[in-house]
Amino acid sequence: WKGSKHWEAFERRRDSFTTIMKFFTNAKVYDDVTTLDDSDLICYCCSVDKLTIVNAIKDGATTLKAIKESTKACTGSECKELNPNKRCCSKEINQLIKLEAKCV
Repeated sequence: WKGSKHWEAFERRRDSFTTIMKFFTNAKVYDDVTTLDDSDLICYCCSVDKLTIVNAIKDGATTLKAIKESTKACTGSECKELNPNKRCCSKEINQLIKLEAKCV
């Protein structure tokens, strides 16, 4: 069976299912940005990760507009279809801004 067209189809479906399940699993904890790794995406449409956002905040970008200028994150509704929670990245970015403000 291995090496056959059926095996290849199985592997494609398995990989697709794995990707979907990863997004579903991440969505369960996505409301709390402290549970995300630095490499996890915050802005899905522009592929901006948590570490990039945090670094921008540490460099002085403390508003959505400043984050957008600094990181190219959409900070709007463009991510809504790609985000596992079906919401824009601005909610997570605002959480990160508040968290970083507490650290200062």
